[in-house]
Amino acid sequence: MKANLLLCLLAATALVLSACGPTTTPAPQVIKETIVVPVQQTVQVQQTVEVQITTTPQPITVVRVSMGYIPNFQYAPFYVALEKGYFVEEGIQVIMDYGTEEDAVKKVASGSVDFGTSSGDSIILARSAGIPVKYVMRWYNGWPTAIFSLKEENITKPEDLVGKTVGLPGPFGANWVSYQALLAKQGIDPASITVQMIGFTQIAAVSEGLVDAAAGYAVNEPLQLQSQGKEVNVINVSDYVDLVPIGMFTSEQYIKDHPDVVQKFVRGLLRGINATLAEPDFALEAVISAVQFSGGNARPGTKAGLEAAMKYWTDAGTYDTATFKETQDIMVKLGMVTTATNIDDMFTNEFVDNAGVTP
Repeated sequence: MKANLLLCLLAATALVLSACGPTTTPAPQVIKETIVVPVQQTVQVQQTVEVQITTTPQPITVVRVSMGYIPNFQYAPFYVALEKGYFVEEGIQVIMDYGTEEDAVKKVASGSVDFGTSSGDSIILARSAGIPVKYVMRWYNGWPTAIFSLKEENITKPEDLVGKTVGLPGPFGANWVSYQALLAKQGIDPASITVQMIGFTQIAAVSEGLVDAAAGYAVNEPLQLQSQGKEVNVINVSDYVDLVPIGMFTSEQYIKDHPDVVQKFVRGLLRGINATLAEPDFALEAVISAVQFSGGNARPGTKAGLEAAMKYWTDAGTYDTATFKETQDIMVKLGMVTTATNIDDMFTNEFVDNAGVTP
């Protein structure tokens, strides 16, 4: 177990969440050192002198992040940043709060966590409900959801779903939104497809023939099926519709109160992403250590999943208004939100622009 990552994961299991991340300055430390001073005499001797050096440790700010899922290779940039000490160098201690994507907005809005990771639909829904959350960094370069099926089903394009049964985790989250957006973009009548709400059992449902296809993450469920020796067809949603990809967000109040912490967090994570892409073997080791420490098992498809996910992490950084407009227009058309809200309130690029890190 790597030392830096172990310490951070231990802190994650021990720390009781509070309303906001406190900044604490440790008491000055007194370090005793013994030095040897030459003394010139008739016969050269050495005199031992004990001196005291007082140092003040760098203040550490605790930052809590809602991850939206279980410990997984999808969070490799965090594990790498922790292992390499990038966050510590910024003077912050990152505590990862694993949960659901739906919880992330609620927790950030309430102040029980400081940052969250989520796809754009969550931010658009939050802003339409008057919840003042805002992206501070884009992580993914595209929407990672997909419709996958066994090869024998011959489902290779959206139109092939007509007359089929598709499994969805439920009427929520990125899978639900991207499925609806895909049909709307392609002009496919939703009534022409049978939908079953199957929870997060997509792999079993597809492999056992309970559904013809299912929605999931392109870097996860399809790869797990392939690791079982199955041949799989994958329809990547990002090939058909431009939706706001996953990024890091916080509350407007946190940005106002702690802009320096936001800057440090963004810079540390960008460095973690770059290091993950540059050192995939190191990243894989960090993922395995983190997952095992958290009580999980690194699945056989972990390496393949990490390699697939890294393709979505190139060119991390800023958002653009066009992608938000397309996503919000689709959500309004589908009745997911009743009124469009100001796109400029949904993200800021200032912290990426000022990070001094080139993605």
